[in-house]
Amino acid sequence: MVDEACRVLQRMHEFGCKPNVRHFTCLLNILATERRFQSLKPVYVQMLRQGCMPNAVTYTTLIRSFCEAGTVDAACRLLQHMIEKGCAPEVLTFNVLINGLCKAGKMEQAHYFFNAMNRYGCIPNVVTYNTLIRHFCKNENVQKALELLEDMIARGCAPNVRTYNTVINGLCTAKDVDGAHKLLAEMRKTGVTPDVITYNSLIAGLFQEGKVDDACNLLKQMRQSGCDPDVATFNALIDGLCKHSKVGKACNLWHEMVQFHVPDAVSYGAMIDGLIKTGRVAEAEAMFGDMRRKGCVPNALHYTALIEGFSNAGNFSEAYRYLDQMEARGCKPETRTYGCLVHGLSKAGRLSEAAEFLQKMMEKNLRPDVTVYTALLDGHCRKGDLEKAHEILDIMIDKGSHPDVLTYNLLIRAQCKRKRVDDALTTMQEMPDRGCLPDLITYRMILKCLCKGGIIDKACMVINNMKSSGCTPDATTCRLLIPYFKKAGKMSEVSWLLKKQMSEGCKT
Repeated sequence: MVDEACRVLQRMHEFGCKPNVRHFTCLLNILATERRFQSLKPVYVQMLRQGCMPNAVTYTTLIRSFCEAGTVDAACRLLQHMIEKGCAPEVLTFNVLINGLCKAGKMEQAHYFFNAMNRYGCIPNVVTYNTLIRHFCKNENVQKALELLEDMIARGCAPNVRTYNTVINGLCTAKDVDGAHKLLAEMRKTGVTPDVITYNSLIAGLFQEGKVDDACNLLKQMRQSGCDPDVATFNALIDGLCKHSKVGKACNLWHEMVQFHVPDAVSYGAMIDGLIKTGRVAEAEAMFGDMRRKGCVPNALHYTALIEGFSNAGNFSEAYRYLDQMEARGCKPETRTYGCLVHGLSKAGRLSEAAEFLQKMMEKNLRPDVTVYTALLDGHCRKGDLEKAHEILDIMIDKGSHPDVLTYNLLIRAQCKRKRVDDALTTMQEMPDRGCLPDLITYRMILKCLCKGGIIDKACMVINNMKSSGCTPDATTCRLLIPYFKKAGKMSEVSWLLKKQMSEGCKT
C-alpha cells in the first residue's frame, strides 16, 4: 500500500497533475506511521525539487519522525531550517520536538525550546507543560516540575487531572507525601476532581513512609468522594499491607476485591509474597494454584516467592520441583531465585548444594549480590570451616561484590568463637581498606574475646581505636568491659569511657 502511494505520487505528472504540499505531506505521514524513516528524506528532497514548499504540518510530521527514529539532533536542525525558510512553527511543532528531546533524556534542550516558544508567537499549552512535568518527575527532579506547575498557573494555563497526578506521584516517589497532600488540596480548590490514579499514588506513597493506617483510611475517603477503587488500588493496598506484615488485613481486602475485579499477576504476586514472608507457605501455594486455574500466567516473581518459601521451611524437594517447573515453562530463574536457594541451603548446612547454585548463577551471568555471598560464608562459619569462609570472602571481593559490615561481623564472630583473636583483629583491620567501617557490634565482639582471653593491653588499643574512629561504646559495651579492666588494674586507660558511661547510668 505504501509503495503504491509512492508510485502514484511519482506518476501524477504523467496525467497532467502536479503534486501539492498536501499530497507530499500525506505521503510523509503514511511513511512515518509505517516507521519507514529511511524513505522520508527522498520524498522530502523530491518535494523541494518540484518547487513545493513544505508547510508547518509537513515540518511537524518530519520532526516527529526524526524524534521517533531517535535522531533528535536532526529534528532540532530541521526546526531551525523551518524558521530560516520563513515557515512559522506551531505549538504542536514545539510539543512534538520537546517530547522527543525529553524521551531522549535531553531535558536542558527541551527546556530551551520551551523558553523559545514565546519568541515565535507560540504559547505553551497543557500538553507542553504536561510533557515537561512528566519527564522532570521521571528524572527525579520534582522541584523543577513544581516550578513548571506554578509557571503554568501564572500564565493562565489551567492544569488538568493528568498534570496534578504526575506531580503528586513525583512527590510521593520522592517521599514527600505531605507535599502531595497539600497539592491534592490545591487541586480540589481549582475544581479539578481527583481520580483513581491520584488516590493510587497517595496510597503507595503513604505505605512507602510506613503510614499504614493513613493509607487504609484514604481508601474510605476515596469511596466517600465517589471514586471507586480499581485493581491497581487494591494491588497497592495489598502489597503495602503485606510488606508491613499485615497479611490478615490484606486477605480481607483480597476477598473484597475478587467480588468486583479480576485479580491480575501483580495482585497474585503481592498476596503470594506476603503469605510467604509470614511463613504461610501452604496458603501461598493454594493461591498460586488458583492463579493458574484462572488463566493468569505466573512469572519469575511468583515462582521465586514459592521457591523462597519452601527453601526457608527446609522443604528443598518442593523448592526444586517448582524450580524445574519454572524452567520447563520457559520462565528464566533470576538472581533472587537462585539467591533464596543459596540462603536456604546454607542455613540448612547443605553447603555443597548452595555452592552449586552460586556457580550456576555465575554461569548464567546472574551476578550474586552481597546477601548471597554472605549467606554461604555464614554457612561455612557455622560449620567451623573458617578457611572456606575466608575463601568465599576473597571470591566475593574478586567478583566486585563489596562485603558489608554484616559479612565481616559473621566472620569475626566465628573467629572469636574459636578463640582466633589475632585473625579477628586482622579481619577488622582490613575492613576500612575495603570500604567498610567496623560498627559497635564488631568492636564489642573483638573486645569481649580479648578480655576473656586476658589480653587487656590489646583491648586498650582497640578501645582507643574505637574512640578515634568515632564509634562510641554504649552502656552494654561498658558493662561488659569495666569488670575486666578493673580486675587488671587498667581503669586509668579507659577513664574517658567510665565518665561517659557513668553519666548514662552504667555502674561499675
